[in-house]
Amino acid sequence: TFQINALCLFCMIVWVMTITLFVKTTVRNVSVGVIPASQSMRESARGWSWFAISLWLILIFGIIVIRFFEVIVNMMR
Repeated sequence: TFQINALCLFCMIVWVMTITLFVKTTVRNVSVGVIPASQSMRESARGWSWFAISLWLILIFGIIVIRFFEVIVNMMR
């Protein structure tokens, strides 16, 4: 198996932008009716977009912290 065991700053920036663009595009499509949804869903979609983006990024950050916990602790010493 191929293992790098490192994080790439460029890749992490791309993750953030891809997640943001995906959520914002999906919210826009729901809001204007491209993706069928109820009226209440359309109205609340925009208000919840940043919550969804934040949730995804916190989840990814948590996975990174769990995976690299020992490395992070050793760097702080």
